[in-house]
Amino acid sequence: MNFSNTNPIPPRSLVKLVKADESCPNWKSIIGCVFRIGYYSKQDGFDFIPLVDDEGNYSRSTDHDYLNRYFEVVEVSDETDFHGVERDTLKPLKLN
Repeated sequence: MNFSNTNPIPPRSLVKLVKADESCPNWKSIIGCVFRIGYYSKQDGFDFIPLVDDEGNYSRSTDHDYLNRYFEVVEVSDETDFHGVERDTLKPLKLN
């Protein structure tokens, strides 16, 4: 499934970095890491995708082009509040 500005990936979805190349060389060392999609900023819009690490930190970001090219979607969340206005802060993630 491809996501875009008009069809953004929902917050709390899980994605796994599966590849990196010369356009994102710093990501090569974290291939295999799983991130949650954070809540979108109203100021930045839907193409600034916050990536939340397993500690619950908004540690990185990407856009939909890179998301579709370098990440595998592990699980799509059913979250409907894309800005997290009425939601708790994301807690550390415990993967099985």
